[in-house]
Amino acid sequence: MYVTIPNRDELISLTKELLLRLVNYFESGYEIFLCFCPSTEDPPKSELYKWFSKQSYKSALDDYFPNTNKFLERYRKLLNALKHSSNQLRIFQFINPENNGSTIGFYIEGVNSEGAVGPIADFHPLDGDKYTAWSYNLHLKNFYFLIYEIAFQAEQVVKKLCVSNSISLSELTNPLSSPNLESLAKDVFQNMARLNHPTFFHFPQEARESTKIPSLSEKHDALIFSDYKPGDRVVPKDSKAVMSAKGDGFSRNFSLPYFKGEEK
Repeated sequence: MYVTIPNRDELISLTKELLLRLVNYFESGYEIFLCFCPSTEDPPKSELYKWFSKQSYKSALDDYFPNTNKFLERYRKLLNALKHSSNQLRIFQFINPENNGSTIGFYIEGVNSEGAVGPIADFHPLDGDKYTAWSYNLHLKNFYFLIYEIAFQAEQVVKKLCVSNSISLSELTNPLSSPNLESLAKDVFQNMARLNHPTFFHFPQEARESTKIPSLSEKHDALIFSDYKPGDRVVPKDSKAVMSAKGDGFSRNFSLPYFKGEEK
């Protein structure tokens, strides 16, 4: 059924903003790395990753891209598909039975090889004979993990650059501290753990997809991410689908997530 999803446009805008900031967060690592290079180096006149590839200490950065890209790649490609084409983000929602909340997600919409407007198969392949979408419940887990994984990989690069360029970390300025740091860390963890609440479901095909969930170390001073698959924590049967499709005024054929065949 077609209904108006409250705050749909705002949710789409925030999703795009999150994707952009996540990719920029990764790319800003190269600017940080530049701070740990000899000051006598000529200022970079090309993209930073290309500039680093020509330096004698380039091996310090060898693992940064591959170790993060295996988690970040799909979001980078999705962002590029939105920036360099007429593709659009759409919101998709399941209303869970027995007033058990709803499960919201998104998909990128474009024109497929048969000329129908619908989910782009490169991101939302068929599950059986139905196109799919991405649930926020699963992909927010991935986003949280990526924030920490990118920071961890950047830290490894900085340590290697310090060794290569004879820089002592003990001589650097102490990191900024906040009297509310412990409270902030606790709030962040609670928000992350909240995604694992029993009433939070995932989209059907995500039962087989791996993601990461956090737990606190024994001393409560570090986060530990473990592999996780939703399994049976997927949208219950008999859930009603809610779509927020917008026609372009020209197309007559539409392929919709979790519906067999084309809707005309």
